[in-house]
Amino acid sequence: MTAMLEYGGNSLKIADFMYVPEDPEPYNCSFNMLVKSGLWAGCAVGCECGFLIIKTFVNELVELYDFQRQAVAFDAGNGNHLLFEMNGLGHLEISGEIYGNAGACYMKFRFQADQTVLQVFIRQLIKMTAQEKSYT
Repeated sequence: MTAMLEYGGNSLKIADFMYVPEDPEPYNCSFNMLVKSGLWAGCAVGCECGFLIIKTFVNELVELYDFQRQAVAFDAGNGNHLLFEMNGLGHLEISGEIYGNAGACYMKFRFQADQTVLQVFIRQLIKMTAQEKSYT
């Protein structure tokens, strides 16, 4: 399954999500993150974190969307991280850092979005994480 946030030609995509409940926390989920920011694009393959971390991230994004918090950080493992910040007018900034090729290269990014695309992204994340077993 995939979750994608896209706005103004920029995007953040969480793809190839795999949850193996039999594996112990904190590394029972793996996924890839693909980012397009301006003319730059990058991919972090093999991100790992615990299922509870992903669920917390989704819950915090819901709170961000509902103006109950101003920022949400997500540690996707292996140095990959995201930060979502939103002001009182619903203007969203997504930033972070992703690593590719076993850390040989990395991409720092930042782009603007609107609150309306966050709701779609949250729904996709909820659907992606709602499966009891999503490994293949």
